[in-house]
Amino acid sequence: MPTAYTRADMLRGLGLTGILGLLALIAGFVVIGYVDPIIAGGVALVFVGAALVVHALVKALAVKFGMGDMF
Repeated sequence: MPTAYTRADMLRGLGLTGILGLLALIAGFVVIGYVDPIIAGGVALVFVGAALVVHALVKALAVKFGMGDMF
């Protein structure tokens, strides 16, 4: 039975590089949002769409390898 992950588990899984990348991504959105909020919204939608596509691809790959219960 899969267990629930906490925020601390998620951050531990990212590692220092992942956390720094996440902070850089947020800082970039803040800078773009300060200059032009409409462009920032569009960029955010592109990132969300890309994340959804990557999630679907990883899920399909996991199912092919018999690990479909992970998601």
